[in-house]
Amino acid sequence: MMDERRGFPARRLPLLWTGALMLGSQLFFNGAAAGTPSCAAVPAGYTTLQHKDYTLHFRPTPAPITVGTPFALEVLACPKDASRPVLDVAVDATMPAHGHGMLYRASVSKLSTHAWSAKGLLFHMHGSWRFSFVVRTPSGVDTLVHDANVR
Repeated sequence: MMDERRGFPARRLPLLWTGALMLGSQLFFNGAAAGTPSCAAVPAGYTTLQHKDYTLHFRPTPAPITVGTPFALEVLACPKDASRPVLDVAVDATMPAHGHGMLYRASVSKLSTHAWSAKGLLFHMHGSWRFSFVVRTPSGVDTLVHDANVR
């Protein structure tokens, strides 16, 4: 028997629902799909920036960053006090010596309670770049920066 609306056998529908429920429960109980890094165990290769209320960890993919190659940043924002969670993170980059930024704006999406993904970054010139992480918490907005030399 075919399910005309979906174009596949109706007997497979229970399997699809089972898979969807399993993924949903994984997201509900862990806050992220399997493979998303957590504050409890930050993997190797992350750069760490300290703030009095939280610690920010990030790493590029692919690494290392090269001129003219699009990359993404995996970002973890780990509060030092659970009553002051990190609500949102935005990412940008500029070349302070040249007075300009990237030609493209990064899109940032939240992956879990503490993890974000910034995609669409691209450095179009060699030199010193400054990452800016704008972090929103219940107590306000802060900016953390990190300088990187790109060859």
